[in-house]
Amino acid sequence: MEFVDSLLAEPYPIEEVLRCLHIALLCVQEDPAERPAMADVVSLLSGESLSLPQPNSPAVSVRKVANCNQILHMHSSAYEMTVSTE
Repeated sequence: MEFVDSLLAEPYPIEEVLRCLHIALLCVQEDPAERPAMADVVSLLSGESLSLPQPNSPAVSVRKVANCNQILHMHSSAYEMTVSTE
């Protein structure tokens, strides 16, 4: 339940939360051909389909990074970035 936004007014059943997370993982599979079409996502979210396929590896994985400046420096030659504080 720690993934659920604490600002939501009502508690949600854990099964519903897990289903949404499962569908989200299906949408970020590495191979785009394995991702569900939006019509399928709507169907899955509405609960029309009872069984969900197992997701494969996500396209993006997040790793804990000790030094973000080091990463920015590594990629600074390939990408230029402008930051404004307006």
